[in-house]
Amino acid sequence: MKVIGIHDGHCATACYLKDGKIISLVSEERFTNVKNQGGFPIHSLKWILTENKLSIEEIDKIALGSYAMWDWGHEDEIVYNNRLRSSILRLSKFFPKSILGSNFAIDFFLFVMKRSRRKMINRYCSKYNLDVKKIEIVEHHSAHALSALYGSGFTNSVDSVLIFTSDASGDGLSNTVSTWKKSEGYKRIQFRSAFHSLGMIYAEVTKFLGMRANEHEYKIMGMAPYVPLEYSERAFKKFKEYIDFDPESGEIINKKGSGNLFLESFKEDFYRERFDNICAGIQRHFEYIIISWIKYWVEKTGIQSVVFGGGSFMNVKGNMLIYDLKEVKNLFICPSCGDESIALGASYKVALELGEKELHPIETLYLGPEYSDRSIIDAITKNKSKLEYKLVKDIETEIARLLSKGMIVARFQGKSEWGARALGNRSILCRGDDPRVIHKLNKSIKMRDFWMPFAASMLEEDSKKYLDNSRNIVSRFMMLTFRTKSPSNYEIFCGLHPYDFTCRPQMVSKESNPAYFRLLTKFKALTGISGLVNTSFNLHGFPIVGTPEVALNTLISSKIDYLAIGSYLIWRKDINLKLK
Repeated sequence: MKVIGIHDGHCATACYLKDGKIISLVSEERFTNVKNQGGFPIHSLKWILTENKLSIEEIDKIALGSYAMWDWGHEDEIVYNNRLRSSILRLSKFFPKSILGSNFAIDFFLFVMKRSRRKMINRYCSKYNLDVKKIEIVEHHSAHALSALYGSGFTNSVDSVLIFTSDASGDGLSNTVSTWKKSEGYKRIQFRSAFHSLGMIYAEVTKFLGMRANEHEYKIMGMAPYVPLEYSERAFKKFKEYIDFDPESGEIINKKGSGNLFLESFKEDFYRERFDNICAGIQRHFEYIIISWIKYWVEKTGIQSVVFGGGSFMNVKGNMLIYDLKEVKNLFICPSCGDESIALGASYKVALELGEKELHPIETLYLGPEYSDRSIIDAITKNKSKLEYKLVKDIETEIARLLSKGMIVARFQGKSEWGARALGNRSILCRGDDPRVIHKLNKSIKMRDFWMPFAASMLEEDSKKYLDNSRNIVSRFMMLTFRTKSPSNYEIFCGLHPYDFTCRPQMVSKESNPAYFRLLTKFKALTGISGLVNTSFNLHGFPIVGTPEVALNTLISSKIDYLAIGSYLIWRKDINLKLK
């Protein structure tokens, strides 16, 4: 069976599933160079069809994620939905919480949105030559749940799995709990409307503090560890007056009002409260709710193999506490589990409905475009007045040598990785034991907020040298944070959180990425260090680079020392670097 999965909202994405196996997975931002590009992912779809030598007629089904969505490419639809949303928010002030958080509210919302969704699908079919009979809509949180469930591979190894989803909002819901059993299959056992959204309050705090909701939440999380527990106490208690956990029912409960109207209350409740105290308070609140919720349902169901999907689980500090739970025996967090994963989950569900016998787990995220040396040379030729380059026989050895000398090297190699995390193939790399290199990286290239940590790639075989990982979990997709061991952690100090020295690692093996493994092995031979600082290859405000042209423009517009792309090493003409 051939199934295409489509997510056409925030960070639009397309997925190709063939006979239950993930063949291609890519987000639209990699083609448009617009971060979190929304709308129908036509460039991604065209690339998938071309890459796999397919016509759209050969696809058995198109799995479209979410009933509630607006057409990002249709201005009238955007205006209509924004007006509708604003009207609902204004009216929500006059309705009691019992109605706003009820199933009736969810049903009414979906009734209104399904009408515009049908129009949107007809426009897609007309514009992109799609067969409306082949399109199946998959509910938002079901897609999140199934991306985690079947992505984990647990259905092949255990008899039962507990599934949690949580995000700001999707098809009127904010969180769900489900089970999968070999004897029963998938079954949702609890859900809460978007009115009770833990993700929403975190997003509204992000907005309240002057940052971009649904994008800059990680900055809140990054600031939180700097704050002593007692300084965050007031904010933590105040946030519990907004959203709390009910230990009797196992539900997350909104005690205040509509999540989108929280801003009005924040102005009064947090007047003259320090920025960092608020960050720590909301992160502590998030962790308290999530851990209480998970522990309740693990105990109630008795299921210890647990998987997680939805944007709330991009919070790696919260994930570290889930890792710590003794109640959880087997753990899997869907990689890049924001809405971009909807395309994958929708594909899994439709493939299952088509009678697919086996759904393969997520084995790799290197599922995007790869570029030939010919296309790279064409891109270099367009910029030859600004660049120098040379052909390198052993590019990984050369990268390792330059990194050992303290250079900052961008690496553009092989297939691009899908998702929000750079996993070596579209990464900026530097050694992790020299703060001077990090200062240059941050000031001249990434321009990140001063409190934010970088991440690290390390040899999986040596990861225990740096990480406190008693459960021996292999973290290849940067979805977990670990405490680190002193004094060896100084070797990767610049890839740790500057205050609490935790690390969000990518463990690299010969099987997971042979070329990147070879680079790390060569670097270890030169320095004795088994890890590198790894940050995404992009400039501030842009997505991870998607094409050779964007990669070269990023080199030209930054202070990156070298770009290793394909078999070529490239540097700017305006800097005095000697190749030895």
